[in-house]
Amino acid sequence: MKYFPVNLDVTGKPCLVVGGGRVGLRKVRTLLRCDAQVTVVSPDFDKGFEPLKGIVQLLDKAYESHDLAGQFLVFAATDSPTVNEQVKS
Repeated sequence: MKYFPVNLDVTGKPCLVVGGGRVGLRKVRTLLRCDAQVTVVSPDFDKGFEPLKGIVQLLDKAYESHDLAGQFLVFAATDSPTVNEQVKS
């Protein structure tokens, strides 16, 4: 195993999910159960995000590095290895 699993208290903390597909949606739902303040950046959103409008901030745009500013926790959840690598860097 390369990574160590951790438990984080994200209550009220800003968390970013990059990717509006099914993987991103699963991350968002988990974060909401933990009472995080969630923002999602994606040029396209799965229809499952529709009921979350007003609950999470949905930014309909491509990811940019400045989107990371002020975030406590960030998830790269796109189907693009290039974008995921940009988020990681």
